[in-house]
Amino acid sequence: MKEKFEITIKVMTSYRLHFLLCTMALYLYILHNQISSPLIPGDTFRSGEIRSKCGLLSFFPKAIHNCRSQTLWMMSDDVLGLYDSGPVFLKDLVWVMRRSETQRNEVDRRIKMSVCTVDQIGRILIDGEEASVERLPNTPLIFVTPWPFIIEPPKWRKMMTELGV
Repeated sequence: MKEKFEITIKVMTSYRLHFLLCTMALYLYILHNQISSPLIPGDTFRSGEIRSKCGLLSFFPKAIHNCRSQTLWMMSDDVLGLYDSGPVFLKDLVWVMRRSETQRNEVDRRIKMSVCTVDQIGRILIDGEEASVERLPNTPLIFVTPWPFIIEPPKWRKMMTELGV
């Protein structure tokens, strides 16, 4: 009887371990999809959030994966920036999207956090105002579709036309 009880405990422990591993795998899968998904119409992107093109793979060395890391980060000062690097060490800022100076000065930053949304035609709105694009000098030209945006923002097309691309 004692042996049967011990076998039952081992089987239950094995089931618990399998359940725990499956639950962790499901959580990591959902987290990876959330982090690596592009912004689509209707999405909101709050201050401090990131999206990474490679998802959770960005946290591993390049020798493990063959993905070019890019990170989209909504900064706390009404700026949406794209980095040509992984989310661990944000470096190589490529471009930023921000509201105009007059609009930013009117908002009291102590009581409100920035929210970036994508409307139905692909415009990027920061706190309800359309953001403009600023490409930083001496940075590679990185296309914005299909990642980090599903629909190319109209202001991005305007900037590309001005650059002659």
